[in-house]
Amino acid sequence: MPAIYAHDTFGKLVSKQLPKEIQDIIKTYPSAFRIGLQGPDPLFYHRPYASNDVKKEGSRMHRESCASFLQKTMHHVKKEGVNSKEFAYLLGFLCHFTLDSECHPYIDAYIEPRNLGHLFLESEFEKYMMRKDGIDPIHTDISNIIPTDMQTAKAMSVFYETLDETSAQKVLKEMRREKRLLYTPYLWKEKLFVKVFKMIGHFDDMGGLLLQSEDDKRCDESNAYLYKKLHESVPLAVSLLKNIYEVIQDKAELSPRFYRNFETLEEYEIPDVK
Repeated sequence: MPAIYAHDTFGKLVSKQLPKEIQDIIKTYPSAFRIGLQGPDPLFYHRPYASNDVKKEGSRMHRESCASFLQKTMHHVKKEGVNSKEFAYLLGFLCHFTLDSECHPYIDAYIEPRNLGHLFLESEFEKYMMRKDGIDPIHTDISNIIPTDMQTAKAMSVFYETLDETSAQKVLKEMRREKRLLYTPYLWKEKLFVKVFKMIGHFDDMGGLLLQSEDDKRCDESNAYLYKKLHESVPLAVSLLKNIYEVIQDKAELSPRFYRNFETLEEYEIPDVK
C-alpha cells in the first residue's frame, strides 16, 4: 500500500528532484526503475490464489527492515556498479520502501475502527490519485505500467531468493495479466467479479482488487491524508536515494532510516551493513 499507480506517480515525483547523475541512471534504465517502484508487491501475483514460496517471500520482506534487505543484496549492485539496471531497480525499490513505511502506520490505525480492508482503502486511493491527475480510473487500463521484458526481469531477479530471471519474468506477466483481467470499464463486468468473489467467500479480501465505480465515502479522509503524505514523502525519498548512491560507492554509511521495515515504526538493528 499504496498501489501501483500511486507508487508509479511517487517515483516520477522523486526522480524529478534527484541530482542529474542519478536521473541519468533512471533515464538509461527506465523499465528497471519503474518496476522497482512496485517493491516486492509483484511477488504477490505469482499464483495469487494459492500459498507458495514466492508470495511468502514478498510478505516476509515487508516485515523485515530495509537494511536487512540491503545487507543481503547490495553485493549484486556493487558488482554491477551504479550505472546499471540493477541499481536503477534498487532506486525504484527504495522509493517503494519510503512510501510504504511512511503510509502504513497511518493506514493500519485508520482501517481497524472503520472495518475497512487494506485493499479496499488502497483501491480507493488509486482512484483518488488518478482523478487528481485528470485520469478516469474506471476507464483507464493501468496494467501497462508493468514492464515484462527479460532484461528488466533479470535486473529484478537478483534481489529475490525465490526468483531467477525466467520466473521473475513470469511474475511480471502474471501481475500485468491480473491487473488487465480485473480492469472493469463495464458495470456488468464489475458486478460479475463482485458476485464471484462473494460466491467463493473472498469478497472481503479480494474485492479491493477492483476499482469499483461507486466510491467508498469511508475513505474520503484517508484519501486526502495519503495524498498529502505522498507529496510530503518526496524529500525523504530523495535523501535516501542520494544516500544509497554514496553507500554503493563506499562514500557513506547507510542512513538510519533504512532500519525501519515497510509496515511499522519499529526500528531494527542490523550490524555491519556497508
